[in-house]
Amino acid sequence: MLMWTAMAVTCGMRLLQSPCGATSFPSAVAILKPDGMRAGIRAHGKSTAAQTRSLRTLPVQRVSNIHHSLQFADISTTLKSVSRSNKRQRQGNTVRATFDADLSEQVSGQGKDLKPVQVALAGAALVGLDKGIALALSRWGALPAALRNLPSSTVCMLLVTAALIAIDRADPGIAKSTTKFFEPAVEIIQRWMPLFYTPALVMMSVVGQRIVPEEGVRLLVLVVGGWVVTLGAVALFAGLVKKGVQTDLVTSSNMSSASPYSLWEVLTWAGVGAASGLVAYLAPNAFGLHQATVAAPFFICATIIGFLLGSQVPKPFKKILHPVITAAVFVNVITFLAGAFTNRSFETMLGLYMTKSMQTPGGGDILMALLGPLTLTYAFTLFRQRSMLRHHAAEFGAVVPVAAIFSILITMIAGRQLGLHEFLTRSVAARSTTLAFAIPVTNTIGGDESIAATAAVVTGLLGANLSLWVLSTLKVHGGIERALATACSAHGFGSAAVASGDADIMPFCLVTYILMGAVSSLAVSIPVIRTSLLQL
Repeated sequence: MLMWTAMAVTCGMRLLQSPCGATSFPSAVAILKPDGMRAGIRAHGKSTAAQTRSLRTLPVQRVSNIHHSLQFADISTTLKSVSRSNKRQRQGNTVRATFDADLSEQVSGQGKDLKPVQVALAGAALVGLDKGIALALSRWGALPAALRNLPSSTVCMLLVTAALIAIDRADPGIAKSTTKFFEPAVEIIQRWMPLFYTPALVMMSVVGQRIVPEEGVRLLVLVVGGWVVTLGAVALFAGLVKKGVQTDLVTSSNMSSASPYSLWEVLTWAGVGAASGLVAYLAPNAFGLHQATVAAPFFICATIIGFLLGSQVPKPFKKILHPVITAAVFVNVITFLAGAFTNRSFETMLGLYMTKSMQTPGGGDILMALLGPLTLTYAFTLFRQRSMLRHHAAEFGAVVPVAAIFSILITMIAGRQLGLHEFLTRSVAARSTTLAFAIPVTNTIGGDESIAATAAVVTGLLGANLSLWVLSTLKVHGGIERALATACSAHGFGSAAVASGDADIMPFCLVTYILMGAVSSLAVSIPVIRTSLLQL
């Protein structure tokens, strides 16, 4: 029996190593991913030795199913070549999804088989938790006076992260069940992340009319120059910190790519948009609602369609024509056409798209209201990467706070030197943080969120196209130094570029720019720091 079993194992292993075997036995090949074997062992709660003993008892006639047992055997050494051959393809696929979704694919991927009821309950819980904490903070004054201006979404993220870590220490099983329940909703929200700050870009068409060309040129110089200085300064400082810390990058084992956007989704949303647009045209005050609220589904669909069309742009062009930009342009075009069809001005129609009032919300208001739940989902990301947070605590703790304060400080000083109006300077001060944090930070220091969104997108595109070249010119070649510098200066867009050559650096970039946003929010919420930054 042992001889027959050995022959069966040998045949199965050779078959797996062949191209035909890789196609026929995808589940066995899948476990050859990094940490895949250990994950498989934990999932089934059995040791390698126990699985090997059970392998000896298999009937010979079940050789065709041998690949199910191989995932528990110690075959990592024998099949190491297969693992290496698949690594490059996995990295390419992940990087492609990364740039489309602003690193939003950094989720566990456990929610692939979505259950509508679970998604609805988890999504409602996230929204309720975010709004509930915001209401409690505004009414009860739970925070110290020095932190009263801290955005509620940031507070919620920090509280949930701390709660998950505490639960995990008390009972890992409960923590795992909790995160598993929320994972499908977290995955969906992060997949559609760019949609929630697109409305701020859409409204730039109105805000930009109030900026004279000379000020616009100065703003562009400030954004571009500020990005270069921030990138270089953070890279050099990160290099000094790295020399003192001497830690190797810890990799993450729970990574997966986001589901790609498809043209079928465009057709689906186009049908919904056409139907909702017809309702808004025939019954603009249906059910006694405000016109903006009735037209909200139409404008939401237009935003989604513009984003999906942008996701189909060939990859080389996405470094300039990002899906967020196509979404903003598409909404402006649709708004103009809708105004011409209904004999209304362009500004009037944009006023229906975004009323800036949640009592009579438009489509843009509803999308931007989800920025809070989006920020909350970062808590689950930080919890999943808690081992990375512990391992690289020195790098994060030293570099990120310095980068956050330096970025805002250099922007305020340079804005005054350029003679820019203080309002415009404050509007671009948060250009280095991802938009989920940049907009609340801008509101805290008294700027315009549309200008802030535009500055953040321009900064991200600069990072995506030029970060690697600038860092190479500065002779910064270390992966951790590059990740810290790019994520702290150009958030997710730039991080995608620096991670294109090394997929293992992606989770490090993700954690970095989340912490960058949180620290920036914390800095401007403290009166002493905020006053110093704005007056220097």
